[in-house]
Amino acid sequence: MNQHAKRNELKDSAKDRLRGKYGDLILGAFLSFLILLCVLFIFTLPLILSILTATVTGGSYSMTSIRFLQAGLLITMILSGFFKTGLNWLYLSIACGQRCYFGDIFIGFHRENLWKTLFLSTLRTLLCTAVLLPGFIQAFHYPGHFDFQWLIMTLAALGAGCAVYIPLGLVLETAFCLLLDFPDLGNTALLRDGFFVIRGHQGRFFLLLCSFLPVYLLCILSLGIGFLWIVPWAGMTRVLFYLELMKPDATGNSSLKNGSRN
Repeated sequence: MNQHAKRNELKDSAKDRLRGKYGDLILGAFLSFLILLCVLFIFTLPLILSILTATVTGGSYSMTSIRFLQAGLLITMILSGFFKTGLNWLYLSIACGQRCYFGDIFIGFHRENLWKTLFLSTLRTLLCTAVLLPGFIQAFHYPGHFDFQWLIMTLAALGAGCAVYIPLGLVLETAFCLLLDFPDLGNTALLRDGFFVIRGHQGRFFLLLCSFLPVYLLCILSLGIGFLWIVPWAGMTRVLFYLELMKPDATGNSSLKNGSRN
């Protein structure tokens, strides 16, 4: 049985792999963020104009602009999955000692990856919306004064949504890596093998991701500048965790092979 690396070992290994490689990762991440921001701004602009018009004329803002923004949020979330595929490609390339170029951030849009990336990204967006939206709707219905019952219902709705999303989200997280590692796998196979690879390791993976929360909070104090280095570090650590799961065990079988046989 494999002796799994500890969280600190994975994080230290990620730092070692990233030495001299931050430039392309920062450029790729910043470029994807800028594109997503521009897309979201396009969908937000009608609401801004509607609010300004309503302020001047004393009327009400257009509900159509709100629906347009809501559609834009969904589209932006789906597009983020394509850039996630590109970032995973950069991380995997660095981890495997291959060339890293920030322009590969668009590899999710390549023909061989397009439909599978769209499938995974759309599925992730729909899952996130379905399980977390009730909690957010409850949160937005603030009664205007402190209401303990409202607070409990809001926390319960958000907690239930997270309890459903986290384990399924970790499967999708693994499937995004399998998409690049095994290009011949179909959509159903990506989900199936993503489940088998991460099965039994969800707790370790979740705690690994949570271990970056204190650093993220410090980044906020730096006005977000620290995210330029922390996001690549967290991403590389996540990919190294995936690669560790894919290593053959003492019997010579990888996690994927073991899972596929069950």
